[in-house]
Amino acid sequence: MTLANSTVVVLGATGNVGWGAARAFLKHGARVVAVSRNADQARELPAQLGAPDRVIGLAADMSTPEGARALAETLAARDIAFDHVFASMGPWWQKGPIVEQTGEEFRKVMRDNLDCHVFAAQALLPVLRRRPGASYTLVTGQGGHADIPGTGLLVVALGGVFALSRMLRAEHAKDPVRVNELLIRARIERAPRPGVTPSERFGESATTIAASTLRGQILRYDSPEQFESSLPG
Repeated sequence: MTLANSTVVVLGATGNVGWGAARAFLKHGARVVAVSRNADQARELPAQLGAPDRVIGLAADMSTPEGARALAETLAARDIAFDHVFASMGPWWQKGPIVEQTGEEFRKVMRDNLDCHVFAAQALLPVLRRRPGASYTLVTGQGGHADIPGTGLLVVALGGVFALSRMLRAEHAKDPVRVNELLIRARIERAPRPGVTPSERFGESATTIAASTLRGQILRYDSPEQFESSLPG
């Protein structure tokens, strides 16, 4: 399956993971709708990604149902028919034991790491549900499976994202759209340095999934070599 002339919505495009995915999709000839919560950053994304003629920067707060619906409505109003969604959202959090956190902090972590994924799926998956060749990739992180001190609320939120992934993959198993989870177990950064995977090299995993026939899978990413060797078939 070719990605040339397709349109991809990248959620969290200002993060290292989303930025790398957006760059890779552009390299493969796709048009990218790069989404950021921050309006100023969204305006800068077309130039930052190096392809202003093929990038549309949009601002949307995916942590609310209204914000997610507004993005879907903007895409429809601008007649942007998208083929793939790459959902990479949620900042790292490590502020201490669960019992020491306030209710406000709990809700913030849930909004930033779980709610955004739920509302994004509700707003965007129905558009892709009956589209042959379409894909929806939900990005998760190994931190949700680890007992790292001080990350309790993040682990709770990511536990919800893992459950969301399982149910979305089950609920859309017979639909044309292919829903997969990409579980990152590596450090991804834009600038190359020892011990990290450069964002752009990581981004090839996103294009591989979108251009494949994979569906209902949890694809683990430890390194470029491991990812490529572990692909089914």
